[in-house]
Amino acid sequence: MANRFQAGADQDEIVQAVRRDGYAIIERVIDEAGVAQLKAELEPYLKDTGVGTEDFWGHHTKRFGALIGKSEMARQMLLAPEVIGVADAVLLELCARYWVNYTGVMHLGPGESA
Repeated sequence: MANRFQAGADQDEIVQAVRRDGYAIIERVIDEAGVAQLKAELEPYLKDTGVGTEDFWGHHTKRFGALIGKSEMARQMLLAPEVIGVADAVLLELCARYWVNYTGVMHLGPGESA
């Protein structure tokens, strides 16, 4: 997949990808222990969330938001230097400040359609 970068990759390359294509995936922003912590912090919400009831939302898909309020590791991911650096480079040339409007999970279960 295009626009995939490892944590610590050249920030200018990531910024160029975002400017060109509107996105970049920065892998390994957190280590394996961080992934385990993130899963543990979000598991109760995943367990308590029902699946969609319409084709658009997916009959085997669980969705929930407000991750920053639910998970310390989600906050750390958002505030990782690689993420903040790219956001600053792309957004602060267009505005005085910015904020994150939404963080969320979309968990596709077995048998979900495309």
